[in-house]
Amino acid sequence: MSECAQTIYEQFGGSRAMAMIGGKAIASESALVIHFKGCRKVNMVKIDYDYGMDFYGMTFYRFSGVESREVKALEGVYAEDLRGIFETETGLYLSL
Repeated sequence: MSECAQTIYEQFGGSRAMAMIGGKAIASESALVIHFKGCRKVNMVKIDYDYGMDFYGMTFYRFSGVESREVKALEGVYAEDLRGIFETETGLYLSL
């Protein structure tokens, strides 16, 4: 996992958050894609880091089979807001 993806993973809540949502993380150079269970509206989120602006982008998808549909995209997200936005959009909690 790249250093950037590892940082996003830790800011999102790490292995504890993944356990809470049944999530699986896939890393790229400057993004983290998380597949999760328990939400009918969306089941995948991509978190991108924008080096120039020092913000994150969050894109929520509904993935079924081999097809994915973008449900909502957010830009200009601060690191401390990642968890709260995820919980608001999905209704899933990342901690007890």
